[in-house]
Amino acid sequence: MLAACKKKEEAAVIPPSAPETAPVAQAAPEQTPAAAPVDITPLVTAPADNGQALSAAENLRKTKDYERAAATLLQIQQRQLSDQQAAAARAAMVQLQQDLVNGVSAGDAKAKRAADLLRAAHSVR
Repeated sequence: MLAACKKKEEAAVIPPSAPETAPVAQAAPEQTPAAAPVDITPLVTAPADNGQALSAAENLRKTKDYERAAATLLQIQQRQLSDQQAAAARAAMVQLQQDLVNGVSAGDAKAKRAADLLRAAHSVR
């Protein structure tokens, strides 16, 4: 009977060491950069008019200023848009994403940074 009690004591000693390792495993997700909010304001401030902002985003995309184009489109997405403007913003984002895929696969560093910006902005939500 003493042996059975001793085994229970050993079993009781093992669980306290498991919680000591758990905080270390939980600390890693807090350190990931994706958890931090993405501030796109320093990159660009989109024009107040939605039509002008969409035109600006399109021009930035065409000149391969992908980060500023992405930041502009992210700002536009946060606004009150008409159905037509929302459809245009969605189409512009799809076109930008297609350009980013092509740019990243070609090794374009600007496209990679813009893709990372979009990824981070959408992972925070």
